[in-house]
Amino acid sequence: MTRAGAALVAVPGEPGVGQAPGPRTG
Repeated sequence: MTRAGAALVAVPGEPGVGQAPGPRTG
């Protein structure tokens, strides 16, 4: 995973960002 991808997944409050909703984004 790229740095940008990891950052988007790690940052809470981002709805989806093109991926399945995780424990933080969901």
